[in-house]
Amino acid sequence: MIGGEGLARRGLSSLRSDLLHNRRRRRSDRRELTWRRRSDQRGLGWFERAAWVQRGLGSLALAAWVRSDRRARVRGLAKVALKKLNKSETENAVVVDQLKVARKGIKKLRTDLASSVDKFIKNKNYPLGQYCNADTNIGSGSQISANIDSLLAELVSKTTSNGFIATSYGKNPDQVFGLAQCRGDVSRTDCSSCIQDAAKQIRQRCPNQADARIWYDFCFLRYNIKSFTGEIDTSYGILYGNVENVTDPDIFNKELGTLFDQIRAQAVETKNEGLGKGKTKLSTFATLYALVQCTRDLAPVDCAQCLAIAAGNFEKFCKDRKGCRVLYSSCYVRYELYPFFFPLESKPNDTLADTVMAILS
Repeated sequence: MIGGEGLARRGLSSLRSDLLHNRRRRRSDRRELTWRRRSDQRGLGWFERAAWVQRGLGSLALAAWVRSDRRARVRGLAKVALKKLNKSETENAVVVDQLKVARKGIKKLRTDLASSVDKFIKNKNYPLGQYCNADTNIGSGSQISANIDSLLAELVSKTTSNGFIATSYGKNPDQVFGLAQCRGDVSRTDCSSCIQDAAKQIRQRCPNQADARIWYDFCFLRYNIKSFTGEIDTSYGILYGNVENVTDPDIFNKELGTLFDQIRAQAVETKNEGLGKGKTKLSTFATLYALVQCTRDLAPVDCAQCLAIAAGNFEKFCKDRKGCRVLYSSCYVRYELYPFFFPLESKPNDTLADTVMAILS
């Protein structure tokens, strides 16, 4: 049997349980009421509320997946772009290397060309031109050929003392006539060197011709089986013209004509031995230089005529050009926009790299 004390405890425990149950029930009722109010505001029932929650969770999952997919795509595009960039950088590096190699090649080519031109100008062994008359062929072992060799030896030994010689060697029908002349403004040393080179080169370039001529910047030499002394010879010539034109052709041509009249007048004076040279100021920074020369075997009137013929080529082939030279067997004319005759005022820009050559016949 349970005593009064036990009954009292049991009743107290039951009362506590009821109070706790009622408290929980009231809490649950309050939660339910709050949920219903919120649901009523949205117009959703129980099942609808459940579907709404499910859809919300699905949307969140979908949004998360979309964001993840976008990130993946962006990463993929970034990788592709990075690969293209790296490839482009590699290709650009290859192109840059190729450009560097090309630039080095061009620089070397320019250096070699400048060196070749400089050697050409400094080495007077190279002629400006030669003429070998194919109608005067001779045998290498003939008497005429032997007389030519003897004639050349005499021209070399006797030209330097006076800068000019016209002579002959042998007897008919094997007699040969020769002429050698240095430019009137060059030194004896340069004259001697030029004539020696000319005598050597003319035999190498025209080994089997009895009529041959060779032109250098400092001298001229010729021989023939026919006498030509005192005769004007413009049957064959060589022309060099600058490829660039002057900026003010009217003033330039006027000053050029005036200067040529002056130096041509000098050349026909007996005391000047066929040489005329001079200069004229075109502007503060530009000066025109010109030189003419006839072979000393010509009379003054013939010299003037030869120079007029030579200068007539300026209009035909060198119109408005910065420089030009015409070489005939009886005379020589030249003009430039830099000093080229002695005594030099400054280092000459004497180069054929910017000129074109023509044969006058």
